[in-house]
Order: sequence, then structure tokens, then C-alpha cells
Amino acid sequence: TNYIPFAKYLERYEPNECVAKGVDTIERNVYVATDDPIVVMKEIADASVPESENIIHSNGCHRLTFYFNPTQDTVFHIDESGDDDSCFARYHRNIIAMADLWILTKSHTFIGEYNSNWGRL
Repeated sequence: TNYIPFAKYLERYEPNECVAKGVDTIERNVYVATDDPIVVMKEIADASVPESENIIHSNGCHRLTFYFNPTQDTVFHIDESGDDDSCFARYHRNIIAMADLWILTKSHTFIGEYNSNWGRL
């Protein structure tokens, strides 16, 4: 797949935006819809010195707070079959996926990859 490292997304934030707006910090809430949150969380931690588990400062201007869906500590795929492939588990995965989509429809900006389920929509 054509994987884009998380650090490349952070490079898109303009470091001079704070100066242009006359502020010290610009707060950004970032909702991460992913089926592999463990990898994304590691990349967030590696991208900058984290202020906390889900907050980093990018380029001295942007303070980014990251939010993940309730499966944030596990990998899941909507069509995943596994040991716990009960109707409840499948329903749970689908409800989380629908919540991800609903939140994404309310966002101002979407950054995604076309090899992801959400990027193809």
C-alpha cells in the first residue's frame, strides 16, 4: 500500500500561522478514525515531545489534541473474523465504524488515504 507517515501530515501545518494571527498557540482537535490505532499512537508519540498521551505541540505553534474511537488500544477491521466473531462483536465494530463516519461528516478537514475504507468513500 501507499503508506504516508504521520509526520508528513504534521508538516502541512504552517509554523507562521501563530504570528500571522497574533497568538502564541492555535488549538486543534484531531479525531483519528483508523483501524490500526496502535501504529498511529506510536507515530504521534514519535512526532514530537508529547505534553500528555494524546496532546503534542507541532512546530511551536499548534497544540494538537488527538481523540480516538473506543477501540483505541486494539486493532480492528469491520469485516474481521476472529475468535470473538459473535454477533455482538460484529455489531460493536459496525457501530464504532458508523460513529467514526458521523464524526468525520462534521469535520472541517479530512486527511485520508485512498487505501483506507474511509478514504475511498
